[in-house]
Amino acid sequence: MPIGRRRAMTTRPDDESKVVRYSWDEMDVLHRRVAEQIRESGFHPEVIVGIARCGQVPATHLAYLLGIRRVASINVRTMPSDAALETGRVPAEVSIHIPTGYLNGRRVLLVDAVMESGTTADLCLDELKSLGASEVAVAIMVDWYNSAYKIASGVRPRIDFVGTRATCWPDFPWEH
Repeated sequence: MPIGRRRAMTTRPDDESKVVRYSWDEMDVLHRRVAEQIRESGFHPEVIVGIARCGQVPATHLAYLLGIRRVASINVRTMPSDAALETGRVPAEVSIHIPTGYLNGRRVLLVDAVMESGTTADLCLDELKSLGASEVAVAIMVDWYNSAYKIASGVRPRIDFVGTRATCWPDFPWEH
């Protein structure tokens, strides 16, 4: 069965061709797929950082699957709301609440459920490097590679591990 199903939802755009909805079981498959890619790559993260809010569920599950006990969260705000296909922007706000030195010299896995433009991941990568991470790899459950959202630099960050690719707005089970 393909991962993700297209269907209209009451909290998302009315046009069902603009949304792909993922079930808990489908997300489990994606998390396990990404965990296997990480194991096969030889990258051994010491800390997993989930991008709040959507990346926290996959980050926590990956931590269990990979046996990583150090988990943190980073919050980024670039949109005024959580509305589907939001077009407004606000000045970027990045915050991370971890003990001083928590990332110093450590290999970090940055996790999010979706990459649209890459702006959020780009901001997080800068922040994690400034906090002393020695190496940062990016794991994305759904790469929305053709999103209409565009990063200011024009260059999306590299995705090291990806569960699947989508061509429209991904809707995750924890959003409901």
